[in-house]
Amino acid sequence: MEARPTPAAFERHMMLLLLVLSSSEVVRAEAQAWLAAFDEARATGASELQAHHYASGRDWGGGDMGVLDSGSGMVAGTHAARPPPPAVPFLVPV
Repeated sequence: MEARPTPAAFERHMMLLLLVLSSSEVVRAEAQAWLAAFDEARATGASELQAHHYASGRDWGGGDMGVLDSGSGMVAGTHAARPPPPAVPFLVPV
C-alpha cells in the first residue's frame, strides 16, 4: 500500500501544477512566490508544516491543515466567480 503525501506536500505539488499549467500570469506568479517561500523555509530547516505556514503568510505556530480561513485561496479575493453560460435552446431540424 502506498503512503499518502502529507497535506503540505500535496499543496506543493498543486502549486507546481499551477506554475506549469495555468494560463493566468497572476496565478503563475503567485504559485512561483509560494514555492520560493516554501523551499526557502525548508532550506532553513523548517518542517513541511512550518514551511507551508510560512509560504502561506501565516505564523509558524500550530494550526490545522485543510481548515479554510479568510486568507485561504491564492486569488480568491481578487477574482470573482464566473456566471454560468447562457442556456442555448436545442435546434430542431426542419
